Amino acid sequence: MKLKTNIKYGLVLIGTLCMLSCLELANEISNWSDYDNIDQISGKYHVLDEDGVKLFLPDEFDRLPYISYKKVLDSVMSKKAFNYESARLRNLREMEGHLYIFFDEITRSTVTVNTMPYTPLSRDDAQYLLGMIKLGNDKISDELGINIEKVTARYKDGVHAQIFKAIYKIDDDKKLATVYNSTYIITSNSGKTLFIQLVTPFEVDFDPFLQKMII
Repeated sequence: MKLKTNIKYGLVLIGTLCMLSCLELANEISNWSDYDNIDQISGKYHVLDEDGVKLFLPDEFDRLPYISYKKVLDSVMSKKAFNYESARLRNLREMEGHLYIFFDEITRSTVTVNTMPYTPLSRDDAQYLLGMIKLGNDKISDELGINIEKVTARYKDGVHAQIFKAIYKIDDDKKLATVYNSTYIITSNSGKTLFIQLVTPFEVDFDPFLQKMII
């Protein structure tokens, strides 16, 4: 199946785990997810110029070139962690479609967006993806000695799109650091499929930001 092949390597949470080195410095910062309803959300649109998609993100995010982002990671990560993340980024970049990277310097949060060829997403596909995530989590958890807990995992076949969502909490007891990874795969009836990963030092309901996205 095309979708499984496209995201097989990018979906593993190696990148999230490595980002613990970067995010632990930002754990005490107030997050931008404090809002009561979708009308109160503050943010700005970023045009994914190769694909005609308008992504709505918090004001703190700026688009970062691939090389510049790697330099940021290299400055805060151990060599082993940086090698892991470099491999993940390389896999994301080699996926069919385009990769966009957005970074919040204040909270050290990252959003990566892969645009992919249109691919329907079924409930069986969603179950397969969850299995892939679990295998990757178990492997990295054992190797790096960190705890990974599933917060939520959902699949929705709506009128306008099929959506897969999975959120995981990653704890590094040695560094007293916590990271949340939110993964979304959105297949829109407009003919586009997006693979989005959000990494933050706090738990956030990112759905309202995605609801403002224009595909």
